[in-house]
Amino acid sequence: MIKSPSKYWRKKENKYRLVGSKDSKGDVSYPPEKIDKKNLEIINNFEELPQKATLVTWSIVRVAPEGFENQTPYAVGILELENGQRLTGQIIDVDYNSLKKGDTLFATFRKIYEDGDKGVIEYGLKWSM
Repeated sequence: MIKSPSKYWRKKENKYRLVGSKDSKGDVSYPPEKIDKKNLEIINNFEELPQKATLVTWSIVRVAPEGFENQTPYAVGILELENGQRLTGQIIDVDYNSLKKGDTLFATFRKIYEDGDKGVIEYGLKWSM
């Protein structure tokens, strides 16, 4: 699977940092939106989201999609940030059998994907204890 370096570069802010957009009603979106689709307003308010989350639920991936076969098995979970925002993320550096609802996880910067020996290396946020 070949990735476009320019497409990855345009989206790096969303992958490197937990920044969400806040609309006029105070609702936060992650990844950030530039236009509030409900009110058709431009969003100019962005905020850093908490780096600490609580595990809501999770699943162990044993058959991975193309490009991620060498990472199996891995855990993917739904996480609730301290501000109530929910998002999905890969859970790392933990015994998957010991995961339980309510575990505290922290955002960690890690390698996500490598496109061969000479291709793009993507980095982003994963979650660890």
